[in-house]
Amino acid sequence: MELSGAVTDDLDMTVGYSHFTAKTDDETLNINQPRSLFNLFASYSVPQHRALTLGGGVNWQSSLFANNLTTPAGLPSEFEQSDYTLVNLFGRYQFTPELSLQVNVKNLLDEKYYSNVNGYGVYGEPASISSTLRYEF
Repeated sequence: MELSGAVTDDLDMTVGYSHFTAKTDDETLNINQPRSLFNLFASYSVPQHRALTLGGGVNWQSSLFANNLTTPAGLPSEFEQSDYTLVNLFGRYQFTPELSLQVNVKNLLDEKYYSNVNGYGVYGEPASISSTLRYEF
């Protein structure tokens, strides 16, 4: 389920939640994927300064357990990950209709997590800051 839209003239929001249960061919519970996901994102145009937009979001996923992983000899072939939450922020300043600067902060709390456990574990992106200067013509 997902809801998205303008809450006010200045505030846009998206909120979503999903939950699933899946079984494999042999009727065992498929447990290598999170059962529940939640996301919330908001973008706010500052009324006192229309060129400035601030926003952020939260993504949460429930715990998971993966087994039969493809790992080098001697490493565990099972993995359990607790639920985790990622927090992201952004700010954008529109200098002119053509020129803007955006700064993004990803994984603000520097959460340690795996972004993929299908067959092997892949670490998720650590905390980072990036900026983009954009000129459109």
